[in-house]
Amino acid sequence: MNSPPPIQVGYDGWSDDYQQRAFFSISFQINVKSCTPHGKGSEKDGNKNRFRNVIKARTRGRKNAGMKKTALDSKTVLINVVAVACEVGNCVGCWLPNRTCNKCLFAFVCFLFVFAIQKRRRASPAMNPSEWFSEISNELWPGQCFSVKVKQVLHEERSKYQDIKIIQSESHGVVLILDGIIQCTERDEFAYQEMISFLPLCCHPNPQRVLIVGGGDGGVAREVAKHPAVLEVHQVEIDERVVELSKQYLPFMACGFESPKLKLTIGDGFEYMKQHEGAFDVIITDSSDPIGPAESLFRESYFELVKRALKPNGIICSQGGSFWLDAGHVRETLDYCRKHFPRVTYGLAAVPSYPTGQIGFFIASLNPETEFREPARQFEDAEIDQLGLRYYTTDVHRAAFTLPRFAAKALNP
Repeated sequence: MNSPPPIQVGYDGWSDDYQQRAFFSISFQINVKSCTPHGKGSEKDGNKNRFRNVIKARTRGRKNAGMKKTALDSKTVLINVVAVACEVGNCVGCWLPNRTCNKCLFAFVCFLFVFAIQKRRRASPAMNPSEWFSEISNELWPGQCFSVKVKQVLHEERSKYQDIKIIQSESHGVVLILDGIIQCTERDEFAYQEMISFLPLCCHPNPQRVLIVGGGDGGVAREVAKHPAVLEVHQVEIDERVVELSKQYLPFMACGFESPKLKLTIGDGFEYMKQHEGAFDVIITDSSDPIGPAESLFRESYFELVKRALKPNGIICSQGGSFWLDAGHVRETLDYCRKHFPRVTYGLAAVPSYPTGQIGFFIASLNPETEFREPARQFEDAEIDQLGLRYYTTDVHRAAFTLPRFAAKALNP
């Protein structure tokens, strides 16, 4: 009997997961020397059948040659694998438990192999180890994204309010991701935490009582508690799971919850401020970007509410996005703020893992005499080191309010 030619089934394609573009190829090659269809010949003839197979699964580039490449979905692949095995063995009847042959066993193993790959991709579409997470948002930064290579997926879940992912990256340490947006990375989180905290604190002559809205990772609480003048830190965070998971996976930030100055409340920030009018010297809003639930934190009604929760001459500071992405939205938010505060400005910090590598802050004061560029409280280098600050200094404070000319023209009235 002449041996049929080798049969190849190729499965090449690009991962359809938007966070990764890992090209992969799975090829099956079956070389048959001789084959007597099981069930049609004698038992003796069946024993003479020689069946050899090689399975290769490897990652390779698009220019790989040597076999025909076709982009197939998982269903097509599975059908082809079974069809090949049946064509070689012509033995549908061999699926009976007491008559299983090597050919059908091979087909079944291939079925499980490809099915397992597809199931894994569906279960965790963007967070597979040794692949990439890309922060894609067509609403906030269309046409661009920041990516980190995933070393290990530490945790994934859906809380009552948002999707929470925590990964160990190869370049930026532990990364906290909420609803697909990077909130902080171990490598550069201190830049953001120090600036959103110390810019308003050092603009106030005596910031004894501070409120933090949001900030469930604990980073802002960690920094606010360092300031010598601060006696009480009140924090309200709506998502308890962010707090709990930060304590488990981000202890370098969640250590802020251990301060004896801190009182943490799990609840809604709007309701909390309504119940604490005229109570705080400084209010810091550590929010996510202005889409979804966080969008309300960038509206005029929010600044009106925050104003009522301040003491006389109080100061607020909120995450302010980037003028590189949407200067119009930044200007609009500043105008909302100007309707309720006599002194309003916009400061900058460099945070490489944030879109454009910069993040801004809306800072406003009820005291018309406040001079943002010249901090009311200044620290010497020795004090900076003693406080454990790595980004903020008095000189950095002054420089934070110096904007590029195009930005100053776009944001200032």
